[in-house]
Amino acid sequence: MSFRDILNKLDPRNIIYYFQNKKDMKQIMLLCEKNPSGISEFIGGFGYGLHSIEGIIEGIEQIRKAGKDVDINEMISTLLKSSNDSTIQYNHSAEKLTNYALNNGLDVDASLLKANPNLMKDCNIAKYIYSKGELEPYEFCQMHRPDFSNIDEIVKKDIRCIEFDLTNNPNTYEYVIDELSKIIEQDMQRRYEKGKLDEFSKQRYSELLGNLKKSREIINYKREKKEGKYYFPEAEMFQNIREITKKYTTMKNPELLPSEELRALNKPFEAFYARDGFFDKDFGEKIERIYYDDSTVLGVHNTDGLNYTYTDENIKSFFNKGLCNLANNTTITGNVNLQENFLGQKQTLAELLYWKWDMEGRYNIIFQFPKNLVLAENDNRTSPLIESVLDSDGNVRSTYIPPKYIVGAYDRENPHATIIKNDIFYNSDKITDDRVITSLNEE
Repeated sequence: MSFRDILNKLDPRNIIYYFQNKKDMKQIMLLCEKNPSGISEFIGGFGYGLHSIEGIIEGIEQIRKAGKDVDINEMISTLLKSSNDSTIQYNHSAEKLTNYALNNGLDVDASLLKANPNLMKDCNIAKYIYSKGELEPYEFCQMHRPDFSNIDEIVKKDIRCIEFDLTNNPNTYEYVIDELSKIIEQDMQRRYEKGKLDEFSKQRYSELLGNLKKSREIINYKREKKEGKYYFPEAEMFQNIREITKKYTTMKNPELLPSEELRALNKPFEAFYARDGFFDKDFGEKIERIYYDDSTVLGVHNTDGLNYTYTDENIKSFFNKGLCNLANNTTITGNVNLQENFLGQKQTLAELLYWKWDMEGRYNIIFQFPKNLVLAENDNRTSPLIESVLDSDGNVRSTYIPPKYIVGAYDRENPHATIIKNDIFYNSDKITDDRVITSLNEE
């Protein structure tokens, strides 16, 4: 021991501090053992923060070492019920105390915790309540994505939990396909018994069941692939299964769905099968690079601005103008089909490449937008991606999406389509300012 250490021990202030801590610990132990409801009074006098709850936990450990029982549930209840301006702090203390109890094998009243939404944000506590059977699997998955190790177990309790899967295990998806198919068949039977299964609806249901069955080949990597052709990643089919399970199981009275809604459920599959292996490999891989670029959002728009036969002149003319005469001048969502918009709605690459509006043009326009600007859109503000042309009085004459976001165009119906590149996109200095990153510049 150094001379300084000896002096510190003799310092009266240290001695006072030492005895004060001992006195506080004794008070904590008494409160924990004899009067759990007095905890809030102690915390109020001692001060908020981690130090106070850690002191209580230390006191609990001392009592447990002495072989005595501690009423953890009353302590947690006291912390949750304490009316104070620092409600968040009390909830935080209750969370720390709960986790201490769970980590030390102490039984906690799950219903007490479930009643408090703040505690449910803690994954450890939510797992505990789920293990006690007081939380439905889908409820738990909505709050906390399940561990990769137990997704199979959770999905088998509720197939809706496949919505949150990240593992893409074919066996898990085969189970979901089988279970969802049974649900659809039961709905068909109920509809038949009610005399409301017309031939058109029967056809739609059959298409749906057929698509689910056919998707097995994709998720098990059993597609027959021709050399030189582009095939979508298997992940797209896993996404289709997740989406159809989510949509179908959340619909009200699915056995009475109109045929239009049934067709909408089939669309992602229809797009996948129509365009899988359709385009040349080089073309598909270039579009795929944009789609999987985390910093940007791929957009596709079908327009009659490009005729069935095109020349370099009219293509360049369109690129120079950008996308004009917008149907909705507030957001790009109303004008361009996006892989993901500010509402969190997602489209597969297959759906985007298959996209066509009710127009005559065969050419789809490819956009690449900065993701941060797409997510900044909302219904009450003009999109930062859309620019306006003003008249002499300062009024908006027209709105357009600038050429700097247009990657190019392609013939949607041509299996040997290539990207008709927009030179403005590749040469504009403004691209880097907007943090647009593309992988097509290798040529």
